[in-house]
Amino acid sequence: MNKLKPHFLYPPKPPPHSASSTSTKSFNSTINRLSSEGAHEEVLLTYASMLKANTPPDAYTFPSLLKACTSLNLFSRGLCFHQHVIVYGYSSDAYIGSSLINFYAKFWVEDVRDLFELMERRDIVSWNSLVSCYAQFGNIGEILNLLSRMRIEGVDPDKQTFGSLVSATAKQSDHDLGQLVHARILTAGFEIDAHVETSLIVMYLKCGNFDNAFRIFERTPDKDVILWTAMISGLVQSECADKAVTLFRCMLLSNILPSTATIASALAACAQLGRVEDAYNFYKTRFSEPAVEVLGILLDACRTRGNLELGDIIAREIFTLKPTDAGNYLQLAHNYASTDRYDGVSEAWIQMRSLGLKKLPGWSFIELNGSITTFFTHHSSHPQNEDIVHVLKFLSKEIRDLGVNVKTDFLNIP
Repeated sequence: MNKLKPHFLYPPKPPPHSASSTSTKSFNSTINRLSSEGAHEEVLLTYASMLKANTPPDAYTFPSLLKACTSLNLFSRGLCFHQHVIVYGYSSDAYIGSSLINFYAKFWVEDVRDLFELMERRDIVSWNSLVSCYAQFGNIGEILNLLSRMRIEGVDPDKQTFGSLVSATAKQSDHDLGQLVHARILTAGFEIDAHVETSLIVMYLKCGNFDNAFRIFERTPDKDVILWTAMISGLVQSECADKAVTLFRCMLLSNILPSTATIASALAACAQLGRVEDAYNFYKTRFSEPAVEVLGILLDACRTRGNLELGDIIAREIFTLKPTDAGNYLQLAHNYASTDRYDGVSEAWIQMRSLGLKKLPGWSFIELNGSITTFFTHHSSHPQNEDIVHVLKFLSKEIRDLGVNVKTDFLNIP
């Protein structure tokens, strides 16, 4: 991709618009087709050829380019395309503006709101792009402010607007707020939409209101695989494995073909119930190709239930599929340690180190007022690191003084 850099960094002077109407349409047709096929690198190559041919892009060119940068995590190149948008005079185009918001939202650039405010014309797509941006980080306050502003400016929210709002509410697990949002959706008359209903189900399950979740689910006339999967996986995450298995059986009886995600959730439910062998046999019959993620779920279940023999079988299958994945060796070491098989722990780590593999450091994050802070194990680069360590030590002492026995199942091996 390096050979593209000169064209992207230095946009050529726009040629006369009369010079290439037919050529522009031809290139756009190719770019849009490649974009719909997910061939994002080919999209960028085609655009480079377009510039070399002195063919000017138009309003239909840039959305696919920005989508490619979003999918490929090419932030700097996306900035170059934004420059091209300005040079070619499409800054006021509403569709391109929405694509730019989606692009910046992926990287959470603070100027995304400024970009929205600078748009001369904003349609529902533009509003939804910004709402979705805030929803990614659970910033409900800003979403509600935008909804109020939409009403003032005479813009009617649609199913995507409410879907993003419900998704943000689910991340907060705020039941009272969730019910208020649901009431707002009922008032707007959008509940019959499958996208919104799926988001509502996820929200109610995360808030522990199974009655409302089942009520919405049962009232939906045409349940697709996405709705079934959302319900089953939500029950599994809420540790209602028996209900999840029962619902999965109902799905099969309804002649709905389960997706890989549905089956993975059903297997996780079986594992929670201790039926690891049944889950493994079901996996063997249902999956035409090996799925490392599903095998990982089953291996964890074997460790929890003490099923040594099946755990060894699954571990061997995982290593056959991904022999150079450090995470697999770590998982195997934990599996051996949980059953006091420390010779196996030693062997797993020796194999890992002999291959020169290193496990990526563990990390976590917290979200406060729409701002996300990330923490990595054994890293002290955070500007408030000393204060954080002081508070953690204080809390640890308080916990010990209360007589709480803190126990971990994980290995701290350097």
